Amino acid sequence: MIKGYEQQIFGETFAPVARLTSIRLFLAFATLNRWEVHHLDVCTAFLNPPLEDTVYMEMPEGIEWLKPTLVLEPHDPMIRLNKALYGLKEAPRLWYQHIDPFLRSIGLRKSDNDPNFYFTGERSLFLVLYVDDILLH
Repeated sequence: MIKGYEQQIFGETFAPVARLTSIRLFLAFATLNRWEVHHLDVCTAFLNPPLEDTVYMEMPEGIEWLKPTLVLEPHDPMIRLNKALYGLKEAPRLWYQHIDPFLRSIGLRKSDNDPNFYFTGERSLFLVLYVDDILLH
């Protein structure tokens, strides 16, 4: 199973998060303008991005019936992951690398001061990304 505390890392694990000042500014503008603010929690955020590196995990107990179709060699307790899982140290960074191009592809622009503060050109839509949580107007 994924044990991030035992994982050996060979690359970056850092994922940017929205600055506290950006969140406060967003909420202050929302209050001042009486905007409706939505909070979204992307429940499966870390399960979406593909892995960049080869990662193996120990097969969890109780699903031995899957072993013959997933393992590389018979009787091997390790399986190769195709996508990130919760518990991987690089999962938050992979999620950010996955969501950022999508947000820009739908017309959102990044703030020059905060990589997790997005807005439309007309400034009618604002989005603050904090790991797998989103504040939206």
